[in-house]
Formats: sequence, C-alpha cells, structure tokens
Amino acid sequence: MELPNAGHKEYDKPRRPFHRTAALRLDGIERTERNLTSRSIRGMATRRFHARHLALALGVLFLAAGAAAAQTAGAPAAPKDRAADVTDERLDAAVRELVERKLITQRMLEGGVFSINVRHISGAETALQHGRISEVWVIREGRGIVATGGTLVDRQPGATAGEFRGTAIRGGVEREIKEGDLVFIPPGVPHGIKEAASITYLNIRFELREP
Repeated sequence: MELPNAGHKEYDKPRRPFHRTAALRLDGIERTERNLTSRSIRGMATRRFHARHLALALGVLFLAAGAAAAQTAGAPAAPKDRAADVTDERLDAAVRELVERKLITQRMLEGGVFSINVRHISGAETALQHGRISEVWVIREGRGIVATGGTLVDRQPGATAGEFRGTAIRGGVEREIKEGDLVFIPPGVPHGIKEAASITYLNIRFELREP
C-alpha cells in the first residue's frame, strides 16, 4: 500500500522521537529562561551600581554644602548704626581654630549682602565661580598660587543659583600671591587657590545689586 504523499521530502526525512524532541524544546526553554534571568540580574546589578554611585555623589555634595554652611553659620551680624572692630588677636584666634579643626573659612561678620571672612588654606581649594558676588582678598600670611579667569573644568552647579564649582581652571591666569597683596575678583570670574603650603587671607564678599 502506498502512503499518501510518499516520496515527499517532508515524509522522507527521518523523524526524531517525540520524547527527544520534547526534551530538546524544554531544554531550549530552560536555556532561554536562564539567559533572560542572567540578563535581568546583570541589568539589576548595573542599575544598583549606578544608583549607589549617584547616591554617593549626592552625599558628597550635600556634605560639602553642609560643611561650608557650618563654617559660616552663627556669625555675628554687622551693625547698622555703629562701627565694629575685629582685632588682630581675634583674627589670629580664628585662624588657629581653622587649623585645629581642619576647616577653611570662618565668617567674622554677616551683613546680608556682604560678609567678612577669614580663610586658611593648605594645599588647594575647589575652583569657584560666583554669579552675583564680588570678592576682595587681603593676604595676611603665607603665599600661594592663585588661578583666575578661564573656564571651570567639570563645571557643576553650586549650592545656590548662579554659583558653580569645578575640579580646576582651564586657560586662566596663574600667579603667586603673598602677605600684603590684595586680589579683586568680580562676578562671573572663575578663581581658586591652586597650590599653597599655607596661606591666610581676609575674604570680603559683596553681592551685586541691580542699578
């Protein structure tokens, strides 16, 4: 008896046993599931890795902002109806406290749109750019290399609007400043102490007002 479609290529093919075919299909499904699971785990691990790094970066930023705020918080208000003196002894005491506590800035007077600060730096500081603030530096002791102008490298927003910080300054002017020198920095000009064994200076800040 001749089978229907005998000689057809589909019927001429050797047939794989059903149980083997099913096993191979199941094995393929398991492999696919394992591959999908593996990719899912890798994706979750990557997302967690990036999330941890983002959280770490934000934490460092918040800690830096908090440390800066702590150094300038609690300063006495500048009087509006009389003069105020800050003695040399008081400035020296402020510097000793900065060195002991490994801080950079202590605010001596707070005037709202202006402030008078004493700063001590050993090494380098973060490069900054202010949107509305002018600064006057009066070097009291030591020397260091200051960089001004150019552009901030890896520029990031600062704690308030119009403020920026960077890892360095590209294309700026570098020069040595020392005891007795005065530096004026207008708004929008990147600036920072690039290198100093030890330098202490008064930092007088004025906020730009609209004419």
